Amino acid sequence: MEGLAIRQQERAGERSERSERSETALSHLEGPGEAEVLERASRRRFTREYKLRILDEADRCQDSLQRGLLLRREGLYSWHLTTWRKWRNDMRSGRSGKSEDIKRLRNENARLERENVSLRLKLKRAEGLIALQKKIAQMMEEAPDDLSAGAQAGSKGAS
Repeated sequence: MEGLAIRQQERAGERSERSERSETALSHLEGPGEAEVLERASRRRFTREYKLRILDEADRCQDSLQRGLLLRREGLYSWHLTTWRKWRNDMRSGRSGKSEDIKRLRNENARLERENVSLRLKLKRAEGLIALQKKIAQMMEEAPDDLSAGAQAGSKGAS
């Protein structure tokens, strides 16, 4: 048991030495309340001219090494080139852009929703008319019996 207690004390001493070393290593940093808060990073936006210029340069590159150097120099990734090439091909073929497709689909969706509401109202009215017609038909079927019974009772009372 004594050996275990001695080992635990040694470990505790090691921990304090480690923490002292880490404190001295981090002593050049500012205090906890004085840390600099950086602005939130914003996504980069590339102009049309910049994209086309980079695509032209990438197309002129002879091998993947040159393309890699271009990407590294500009701080871009290979997916930038892939996406931009698709964008450029869409522009050349005259297809509408992604945002135009989304806008067109949203407009069509709104039109269909309005039409759906209108058709639901018409259906509700038609169902109401059908229910009314059924009630009238039931009343008409019952009415001749009531009239004939009432006429017979009236003729008996008159005699």
